[in-house]
Amino acid sequence: MKNQRNNRQNASMKWNRRGWAMVLLLLFNYTLFAGIANAEQSTKAAETKTVYLTFDDGPSKNTSEVLDILAKEKIKATFFVLGQQAESNPDLVKRIVQEGHQLGNHSYNHAYKPLYTDFREFWRQIIKTEDVLNQIVGLRPALLRAPGGTYGNFDASYFEHLGQAGFIIHDWDVDSGDSKRSNVPAAEIIKGVKSGPLKSHVTVLMHDGTGHSESVKALPTIIQYYKNNGYQFAALTSEVKPVQFRLAQKSKWVKAALSPEEADRMMMQDAASWPDASLSEVMNRSLPLFVRYGSATWQLNTGEYQMIRDQFYVSLRTMTSRMGGEIQWDGKQQTVILKVGDMQAEMNMIKHVAIVKRPGEENMEVSLDFVMKDGGTQLNLRDLMDIMNVKVLSYVDDGQKREVTVE
Repeated sequence: MKNQRNNRQNASMKWNRRGWAMVLLLLFNYTLFAGIANAEQSTKAAETKTVYLTFDDGPSKNTSEVLDILAKEKIKATFFVLGQQAESNPDLVKRIVQEGHQLGNHSYNHAYKPLYTDFREFWRQIIKTEDVLNQIVGLRPALLRAPGGTYGNFDASYFEHLGQAGFIIHDWDVDSGDSKRSNVPAAEIIKGVKSGPLKSHVTVLMHDGTGHSESVKALPTIIQYYKNNGYQFAALTSEVKPVQFRLAQKSKWVKAALSPEEADRMMMQDAASWPDASLSEVMNRSLPLFVRYGSATWQLNTGEYQMIRDQFYVSLRTMTSRMGGEIQWDGKQQTVILKVGDMQAEMNMIKHVAIVKRPGEENMEVSLDFVMKDGGTQLNLRDLMDIMNVKVLSYVDDGQKREVTVE
């Protein structure tokens, strides 16, 4: 009996050891597979790619066919419309909105010379188009696309004035080439799209205005091309970071002089027609900006900074001086050398990237977002703080003061 009891105890102990081993193995496998599944889900989320189809110069009879195709494919797009065309085709404007697409402002008549030789005319056309769209569908779009794109047409003042009024300016990543001459064939348009980059977010330029029936023919193939490459489709919104071309070193146009004061007066007269109908943006442009870092406070006055799309852009030379640093310019290499303390940053203004060097540390790369104003560089404040290895903690812009706290 004693031997039988011992045998049963030994068998039980062996089973327990085997049982626990099996339990641990199952737990390990569950954890492993759960981790793989989560990793796959995270990778899938990270790999989500979006294409924004945009159509300029409409609406026209081609717009109706474009909308039919988009409805069939169950995808949304963005239409940058001309005010003149919207007045002639109000029902198409209504259909664009009713079917869930986004409207954007593309000026009133697309006439390059008056638009780009005098900001007053550009502003007049944009506001007129805002009013036209408001009358048709009760909307004043914030999305704006410059006829022909911003490169060589806009200078820094255009970006500044329009940004202050709440407009969000969109260029594009991929040009379908459907407007480079009359009657570009569908096959060539498709080829133009396929030659573009396949980035995580892509904005495609097409046209739905008069004379672009071949663009309509090309559209189903273009949609299928992006589907085959794993893209989802969406309309642009105010939350989407806009694609914007860099400023050209030289404008295509000689521009009429316009002082900031005159621009302010002109824009305030039309403030009710701004996308957000807010007077505060212009009225508060004279407020200084305070950047607080521990016990130090750096003040930037009007002209030494600007606000574009809720981001502060600061004069690189002024801010560096305030921080006790210095700047050197290498015109041949188009590089700015920024030195503050033992930190040195080589800022490539063509590639929009800075290489930051500190003794005993690995070099760090920082992307640069900047605009040119009055011959100087204004850098996104967050990018400058990244170069300094400083974090932005908070900011206040309550109409009485503008203040950024960093550490």
